[in-house]
Amino acid sequence: MTQPDQEAPIRSGPVVDVLLADGDVATVRMLQPDDRDALLDLHRRTDPDNLRLRFFTASPATARRYAEGLLDRADQVIVLVVVRHDILIGVAAAELVGPDTAEVAFLVDPAAHGLGIGTLLLEHLAAAARNRGIERFVAEMLAENGPMIKVFADAGFGYRRTLERGVISLELDTVASVRAVAAADAREARAEARSLAPLLRPAPSQSSVSAGTALASAAPC
Repeated sequence: MTQPDQEAPIRSGPVVDVLLADGDVATVRMLQPDDRDALLDLHRRTDPDNLRLRFFTASPATARRYAEGLLDRADQVIVLVVVRHDILIGVAAAELVGPDTAEVAFLVDPAAHGLGIGTLLLEHLAAAARNRGIERFVAEMLAENGPMIKVFADAGFGYRRTLERGVISLELDTVASVRAVAAADAREARAEARSLAPLLRPAPSQSSVSAGTALASAAPC
């Protein structure tokens, strides 16, 4: 097993521009000390249903304690955030629970669901973990948390899960398998196509513009 680089600070890492599923641009980077207010705000604006799926309780106090704990322990935990238009809209953390195993957790702004943020965070978190000798992720989630279960299942990494009393225990390999690379490539291609769509639409012809202007001028006030 590759040993983690104990000298590299957890907070250090690349700042990467990524395409979301709607073609918009966001940034994936490590959590920084000055992200405190933005991280707490993400947890504050998460609705009770999504808090329960993430924390097994809808308690805002539990969410706040967790967020503050991430800030306090960010030198020991790999914490990635997604920022779009200067707003923090997603966070993922990987905390060692064994020599080569980390427990992972994710939270995405409910207003940004469906943009592939969970998938992006998982891909980048796995890469950061591999660089530190972490070979597998473990996680627990409610069986009703379909969107997050789908993120893990569709990412293409080696994936195993068990179900007991409504809770799924999951184990995922961090190695970039052929299927994981193919899944990432396909996601990027779809996002790029959406980002280019406005540029590829034909401009309205002069005749249609003139006709539209004439109709507008003839319309009653």
